[in-house]
Amino acid sequence: MSSQAKNQFEIPKWAGKPPVGLHLDVKKDGKMVQKLMIDEKKCYFFGRNRDLCDFPIDHASCSRVHSALIWHKDLNRPFLIDLASTHGTFIGHIRLENNKAQQVHIDSEIRFGESSRVYIIRERPQNNLLFGDNGDHNDENKDERGILTIPESEMELDNLTEFNTAHNRRIAQIVQINDLPSVPTVKRKRKGVSFGEEEEVINPEDIDPNVGRFRNLVQTTVVIPKRRKHEHSAISHLGIDPIQKHSQAFHYSQLYDHTHAVNGANTNDNSNTLQAHMSVAATLGISAPNLAPDLADYDILEQTPAILPKFTHVSLQAPTNENDLSEPKRKKYAKEAWPADGGQLTVSTFVANSHANDQCGSNGLPLTPNSIVIIGRFQYLKTCEHPNLCRYLDIKKGTHERLHVVSECYEKTIDSLFESKQIQYGIEQIRQWCHQLLNGLIYLQLKHVTCKNLSPRYIRLTETEHQVKLQNYGLWYMTQYGTCINFPIGDPCYMAPECYAMESTFRLLYPPSSHENEPRDPANPKSDVWSFGIILLELCLGRRLYQNQPVVVPISTSIRCLKLNVQSALDVILRRNGLERNDLSATTQHFLPIIEKCLNVHVKERPTFVELLEILEGKQYSIIRHSLPFTLFDGIIPVLDYNLSINEFKNLTNNRFSCRTIDEIYYLWQLAGGDLTTVLKNAGLIKILPSISKTSKFVTDQGDIYGLQRDINTLFDDIAIELPLQELDNRFREMPIEILYPLLEVSDSEFQERQKLLDLAIEGQPLAVREHDFEYQFHRLILFERLLSSYPYLKQRLYTEARKDIPPVYRAFSWAALLDITGNVNEVYEKIDKETVTPTDRQIEVDVPRCHQYDELLSSPEGHRKMKRVLKAWVMSHPHLVYWQGLDSLLAPFLYLNFNNEALAYASLTAFIPKYLNNFFLKDNSMIINEYLTVFSHLIAYHHPDLSNRLETIGFIPDLYAIPWFLTMYAHVFPLHKIFHLWDMLLLGCSSFPLCIGVAILTQLKPLLLKADFNECILLFSELPEIDIERCVRDSIEVFACTPRSSTYREHAIDAVLFQTNNDLVHIFSLTQNLYHCQRYNSLILGHGYISKQKNISLTNCDSYMKAALPGSINFPYDQTFNEKGDLLDQRLSQIIEQNRALVKVVIGNKNHSQTVKFANNLIHNNWSRVCILHKGIEVFKSTDLLYVPTPSDIL
Repeated sequence: MSSQAKNQFEIPKWAGKPPVGLHLDVKKDGKMVQKLMIDEKKCYFFGRNRDLCDFPIDHASCSRVHSALIWHKDLNRPFLIDLASTHGTFIGHIRLENNKAQQVHIDSEIRFGESSRVYIIRERPQNNLLFGDNGDHNDENKDERGILTIPESEMELDNLTEFNTAHNRRIAQIVQINDLPSVPTVKRKRKGVSFGEEEEVINPEDIDPNVGRFRNLVQTTVVIPKRRKHEHSAISHLGIDPIQKHSQAFHYSQLYDHTHAVNGANTNDNSNTLQAHMSVAATLGISAPNLAPDLADYDILEQTPAILPKFTHVSLQAPTNENDLSEPKRKKYAKEAWPADGGQLTVSTFVANSHANDQCGSNGLPLTPNSIVIIGRFQYLKTCEHPNLCRYLDIKKGTHERLHVVSECYEKTIDSLFESKQIQYGIEQIRQWCHQLLNGLIYLQLKHVTCKNLSPRYIRLTETEHQVKLQNYGLWYMTQYGTCINFPIGDPCYMAPECYAMESTFRLLYPPSSHENEPRDPANPKSDVWSFGIILLELCLGRRLYQNQPVVVPISTSIRCLKLNVQSALDVILRRNGLERNDLSATTQHFLPIIEKCLNVHVKERPTFVELLEILEGKQYSIIRHSLPFTLFDGIIPVLDYNLSINEFKNLTNNRFSCRTIDEIYYLWQLAGGDLTTVLKNAGLIKILPSISKTSKFVTDQGDIYGLQRDINTLFDDIAIELPLQELDNRFREMPIEILYPLLEVSDSEFQERQKLLDLAIEGQPLAVREHDFEYQFHRLILFERLLSSYPYLKQRLYTEARKDIPPVYRAFSWAALLDITGNVNEVYEKIDKETVTPTDRQIEVDVPRCHQYDELLSSPEGHRKMKRVLKAWVMSHPHLVYWQGLDSLLAPFLYLNFNNEALAYASLTAFIPKYLNNFFLKDNSMIINEYLTVFSHLIAYHHPDLSNRLETIGFIPDLYAIPWFLTMYAHVFPLHKIFHLWDMLLLGCSSFPLCIGVAILTQLKPLLLKADFNECILLFSELPEIDIERCVRDSIEVFACTPRSSTYREHAIDAVLFQTNNDLVHIFSLTQNLYHCQRYNSLILGHGYISKQKNISLTNCDSYMKAALPGSINFPYDQTFNEKGDLLDQRLSQIIEQNRALVKVVIGNKNHSQTVKFANNLIHNNWSRVCILHKGIEVFKSTDLLYVPTPSDIL
């Protein structure tokens, strides 16, 4: 590189040499083009000038010297600087600011200008076989026997080969052949072979991929796996061929995130293909691990579900069994470290039923999609927390009505015990399991949730088999009792007889389109009692009933029992399975009375869960109802124990997940690059079929379709796929254990130092980037958890941290703390009458379906019902106020954050309205709104006089566009994700801060508004252009900081009491008459050391000015400065104002107030900003000692 280029750009002092192996993958149209090594210099330049740049870019949109890539020696991260290029430099989809260093995460995508090439920054591959840091073999890549290993996947091997090739080419350029020591050679007789002048080097692997590949370093090891257990089809009871069931498998993510298909050799179906992992690591700036290294030839294995908190290390070497030598070779995956109790995070998927395109509801609006109905109802299941229930965590909507459900899960099931046939459990073990299962079912009954899906497949056992966990209990509830899906729920082997009659009757009464009113659950908890009796009988027998029998057998058995009207179906079921009472074991005989009661055909005569538990325990059972939290933040409890010793605390290093809740683990897994759709695609549960295969054979004029085969992928499959947490575990291990529990009251150097480094690295980053940065959000989670659990003791510290940003996980509680919500909000909310019919109910019914209908939660019927209840509660609890349109939009952010906590949503709304919208919801609010709009007009004229004059000229006043802004606090204007960021800062400000936000919005729209006429302004505000919400927040803070506080005084504001020393401030000016455009200035501010920030203009005549004046003021009598038309006569005023443009221009009048207003208005009409009027004029200072007698030299 020439010295001229180096002189033009000064390399920062923090630049250092990158680590060995750092390189760039260059891709075009998704294909690898080349690899660029960037591990030798501190700085690399990119651009079109080949003489000045290290890597030339031959694209017309790139500048000569476009960008510079620099390695930070202290932070150990690369930084990218855009060198004022014309068409910009991009990281992902974010354009960099000019001449500002921006950190680049590993695996991030970089683009220059409009070039189609993508540069992905990579570290040295971990499986580097050729050289370590010193050029030697890397010991980290050796196995336990000291033998070098190679990458397991073809994709990783390809990338490793390309990396080594690029490295070797660089060595060939650096090392000259002549400099190498001479090697004695044996002279051979030439046989007439001649070479041309140009050498052509051919890589054999480009022609034949079987050539080369470090064959001298390869060692093949075959690990014989255990014999595959017999797989019971999840839908065999529905009469579907088990071959059609989706197979489960681990899937490895490619080292460089290329699309790669893995074909599994299934003995039943050779067409099964698993799509490769398409990672979002490049978007989030993280690296994806290899989750499944190949240890042998493979077949598709059954995947073990996922993880919960605690990790323990296990050996990767599988045991060898001589009896398995006859089994076909299969791929053996390295198993992840599992928690001690076998807890896992899993995802399952199913497809909701679709409506016809022309189908509408009774209100004339299109029907709500069934997937949205399910999402809304699923939220209630997230509140089900019981030791014997698997937690539901999240639900995501995919394409074509497909839903992904994330839940807690465990590997062992009662069904797997039946298949193993190894151990017969005794009476005490069965009694313990039944006791726990009944406790979970009692809890569900108290929550008004009927399982209707009870079977051994969904009764999970922990690793030690000491605890029962019921899974998949919410499918019946979330699908609105089966009306939102087109497949049946329940296993016929365990369904009660009445369920068959109930199913068809309920679907006739409540068709899938009936979502407007909540239907009553047709299922009875006693139907689950029947299922419990069947399961108990199978536990005693040690095997499943109806083995190897078609599905029609259990159905016909149940119907036969109904026809025979028998008291108990036990004998009928035993005979259908070839059993007699006399042949039963002692264990079965012990539980036989309970089983017989459960299998009573008459529903009313069956015992309840509580009665069954009393029979098992032999004593009366008392239901313990979970009480509501007494205070707001009772639910925020630090996960770690306060009383941990130093040794116990250090031992957490190997169990870092135990320091986080399951919800936080799932949230951090997403930040670490986890993607549900990718996991399901890799497992083969989501397959993309060609469009031609979905074409019908015949379509009528009325739109009826014939001959279209049903897609098998839409059938229900209860298979659960684990979420790989290895990458998350790696992220945890990169951070010291001490930062998991910082000391807030004393100096915590470890936590504070790491926080400073994070702040330095994240400074200037967009909020969207900060919210997806794993390490930054992890720190914020820990900090806010501690601050909220200590509320209100650390309230001031919470305010300080909230000014930076608020982590999304704790936004609901953080807002409640900022609104000073205290007390038992649940008790207050429960006491409010929400059932009595009021005149406002009709208006609420009309407004709610139109509120934020793009959002899945708020547009669901469950969201509509919750919003109606909270609005009704607010109207009933505030009889002096009325419902105005816009209150629903005001509630929307609070309800979204507190969807399962209506009481907190109501409390937040109740605290928010008086603080920012005091008296806005009076029956006659015209005076309040006029006052608000007048002050807003003054603010516009104060900061943007040219815009104020333009809008006044065309008659486009704030009344035409600003009322919805302030009445909904912009919730009606922006989508929810922008409202969250806007209100994060709004809740830290006073009641005048919303006015500053309005000025900030007009600041962004100013270039368009100055050129627009009245009609164009109307169209502009009807469809508001895209607003940069972060810039809006920054501008609003700047507006608030440079605006005199008295200028935003409003008589009806809740904080107007702060102006008690000047409580007659509003009476001089009639706010209902917009005769002036200038703000008012408080004399207290003028007289307390603000002289350096303002320029005082006195309007008194010369005689009065010589008698008494304020220090630093200048005298411009009105009649000598402006004529009657408002034209400027004295040009000295223009010069002085231009010299002091950044200062506040305070107009000090006398008793003639009209002249003062005209003078200030004339300044604004001349487009001079920051003009205001001193309240009460010079008279207010006559009783003080601030006035002085000017000398003749003080007069201009």
